[in-house]
Amino acid sequence: MEGASSELAAIIQETSASLEEMSATIESLTNDHHTIAETLNEAAVQAEQFRAKTEKMQKKFADQII
Repeated sequence: MEGASSELAAIIQETSASLEEMSATIESLTNDHHTIAETLNEAAVQAEQFRAKTEKMQKKFADQII
């Protein structure tokens, strides 16, 4: 009985360590996800600024042709 109890305690300890490692991995992945989302948002803002400038330049060019 004592051997089984020690074995169970070792399994619980090992499982706990695995869960802590999984938790750290999930936290890291979540941080990566937030970083990627921020980068995509910044790229979207820059793309919109580029689109607006291009539109303005096209209009200016069209006005010069007329």
